[in-house]
Amino acid sequence: MSEGTTSMTILGALAGFVVTACLGTAMAWPLAHRLAQQRSAGWNLVPVVVAAVDIEADTVVTMEMISQRSVPEQFVTSSIVKPDSAAYVVNQKTFGTLRQGDPLLWSNFELGTGSAQDCAAAADAAAASTSPGSPEVQQVLGALHLKARPAAAPKHAPGAR
Repeated sequence: MSEGTTSMTILGALAGFVVTACLGTAMAWPLAHRLAQQRSAGWNLVPVVVAAVDIEADTVVTMEMISQRSVPEQFVTSSIVKPDSAAYVVNQKTFGTLRQGDPLLWSNFELGTGSAQDCAAAADAAAASTSPGSPEVQQVLGALHLKARPAAAPKHAPGAR
């Protein structure tokens, strides 16, 4: 074969390969997309509370440190903190380190195991960080079964016995 025929054969084979690859991709793409949709069909996304930043162990969590993200409901268990319960973990210390994006688990916090004094201290801390009448404080206080206490008043009002 001549040099011109050989280069034309190689060029023809290369063009045929490129055209075949493009046609194969164009035909396979919709099929792959449809299969991916079928696999995720019925995945209802539900919001969960996640760490918005890295949180080190023994850190008191603030609202600025948490966020929410949607995940498929089949991956959400009762051990994951939901957004409507986020106020319960605010002003609580973490047991371990949480990385940004990690879902918050109830087991990351020491909740409900402390004394009444600990609960009162948590309520006072919540009240100090926001206004006493705010919904967040009332939600935390309600969870602790405490009533908001008025600002410190003298033990004995003038004229009282």
